[in-house]
Amino acid sequence: MRETTHIICFPVNNQQIVDAMRKLQETIYTNAFYQKHDLRKAMVDLYSTHLLVANLCIRTDEEMEKVKHILDLYHDKISRLVQDGLVLTFQGLGLLNETELYMQVFNDDALRTLKDVSTTIRSALLASGVHVLPQKSFVGQITVFKYNEDQVARGLKIQDDLWMPLMYSQFGQQPVRCLQLCNINDKPRWSYYRVEWQRSLEARQDKRA
Repeated sequence: MRETTHIICFPVNNQQIVDAMRKLQETIYTNAFYQKHDLRKAMVDLYSTHLLVANLCIRTDEEMEKVKHILDLYHDKISRLVQDGLVLTFQGLGLLNETELYMQVFNDDALRTLKDVSTTIRSALLASGVHVLPQKSFVGQITVFKYNEDQVARGLKIQDDLWMPLMYSQFGQQPVRCLQLCNINDKPRWSYYRVEWQRSLEARQDKRA
């Protein structure tokens, strides 16, 4: 097995949210300033919309099986963390370093739950020797538009007038129904990532009811 990058994530498939992301991308792409530049690579693929929990570098088949085993072991704990039926409300936009535009989760309780899930999974994987890639503190966001390194080097920045009128808009709600392990190096075109492992978080909730 060649070394691959995987993500652990919650899929986001509410069409209202995806449509809002598409509208934002079109607003940027059709702006006169941005039409001077080729920004297609800055547009995040809407077919693979997700909320990130952890980034991993998996190097062997044995390590892949180890990751799946850890996720199986911690499935009950993750289910308990979202036992009341976690519904994420995406409201508001944020800007990172003037080069990345994102939708954000609105609700402190939901953010705390997401951080608890991320910390639980990342800590378990690190303790088992899995190569977990560094990432920013887990804040519950979906990237809509992000400049690549070449575009940043050219000094391109996201203009405030394109996104600030929508800063406090509500974009939709996403129930957290499952947790996934996905291979992001082997993604079919016009589709979601290849899912290597998936477990429902609803089934356990129903079972306890």
